[in-house]
Amino acid sequence: VRVRGPYIVYMLAEDDILEDISFIKQLLHIKKSERRHNRKHLSSVSSADMRQARFEDGKLYYEGQWFSIGSSVWIDKTGSSPLNATISAINTGEVWVRRRDGSKTKLYISQLQKGKCSIRLDR
Repeated sequence: VRVRGPYIVYMLAEDDILEDISFIKQLLHIKKSERRHNRKHLSSVSSADMRQARFEDGKLYYEGQWFSIGSSVWIDKTGSSPLNATISAINTGEVWVRRRDGSKTKLYISQLQKGKCSIRLDR
């Protein structure tokens, strides 16, 4: 047998080797089941169901419209009546709106993408 580069031989007991192999197999099984779970979760929200929403240059781009701080909007959440509000802050993961009664509500951009809520300009 020809070996190039450093060659180190470790002397391990056979029990240690079998224990290591068993541990590695357990880890591989766990990782495999995690991947299956992640695939199921991702497939539950198909790309056809995803809506276009992103943060860019301090603004929110959602379904072909740009929203900025101070924009008057209507928020439609599943299971509740439409809410009229004003955008007070926008960042990479969330949009803060101030309701007409003065309270604030946070919308996650992921909620907009998944269709759990929608936002439209007040015209």
